[in-house]
Formats: sequence, C-alpha cells, structure tokens
Amino acid sequence: MKRELASEELVFENQNVWNLACLKECGWYATLQLPITIVIFVLLFLLFLLEVFLYLFTGGTVLIGLVIGTFVFVAYVKFMIMVVQPRKNYKINLESNGGKPIEATLQVYREKIVQITQNSRIEISYEAIKKWSKTPNYYLLWTKEKRLLIFAKNGFVKGTVEEFEVYVREKF
Repeated sequence: MKRELASEELVFENQNVWNLACLKECGWYATLQLPITIVIFVLLFLLFLLEVFLYLFTGGTVLIGLVIGTFVFVAYVKFMIMVVQPRKNYKINLESNGGKPIEATLQVYREKIVQITQNSRIEISYEAIKKWSKTPNYYLLWTKEKRLLIFAKNGFVKGTVEEFEVYVREKF
C-alpha cells in the first residue's frame, strides 16, 4: 500500500552539470521538437519527392543541382544544430557562471519541481509542464514558458531512473 506524500516531501533529487556533451544531446532533441524543425523536414521530404519525380520524368538531367542543394542544406542544418548552437549555449553558460559549467539540482516534490543552480532557484508547478521526452542519457521536461528541465539519468541522488520514468508517465 502506497503512503501519501506530504506536499513538501522530496520525491526525487537529480544533479546534473550542463557541460558541452549534455547541451549537444539535449539540444538535438529539443530542436527536433520545434515547429520550424518539423517544417524544414517536411520541406526536405517534399524536395526529395520532387527529385524522384524529376529523375523519373526527365532522365535525371535536372536532378544533380537539386541533390547537391539538398545535401548542402541538410549538412548546414545539422551543423548548426549539432555543433554551433550547443557551443554557443555552453559559452553563454560559462560566461554567466564565472567560467565554470552550470551545476543544476532538480528537486521533485508532490506539487512542484525546483531547479537550483549556482545563480538561481526556480519553482515550477506541474501545471506549467507541457510535455516530456527522453534521450539516451537524459529526461527532458518542457514548460509552457519554453524552459527545459534536464534530468541526467545517472544523476539521481534520491529515487531511481526507473521510478522517475514511472512517475513522469503517470504525471504527464
């Protein structure tokens, strides 16, 4: 039989360092959630269908330029998502924290989540959480204010990864 938790009882605690590897992995998944990313991928798919159509009906004469253009565009988008943006975010984090990566502690209570860093303490109600997902090494919770909460799978100091995933599935 489950006992009821007091409102302020700590359910989970997670510690994480926002290093470059963390920002790269989480940034990629976060970017995939943006509407503009979905639009870009739909446009790329339509471009691919156009290339197939042109290849079938023109014998491939117009195809070379479109194929090269598509590959250049995809390479540019991937480079921006995987290399440039995480490095930019990491540099901003270092500058805001005296040259050190930001260390975050996330405390999960029955009614809220508290994110504590060296420079701030933010309380987030469960009503503010819009959705969640997971990467190979992290759980990501998005708020309606477009804040991203990052839980490292290897960072639980209270509770376990398995318990947290069950909890998140039930809550959201």
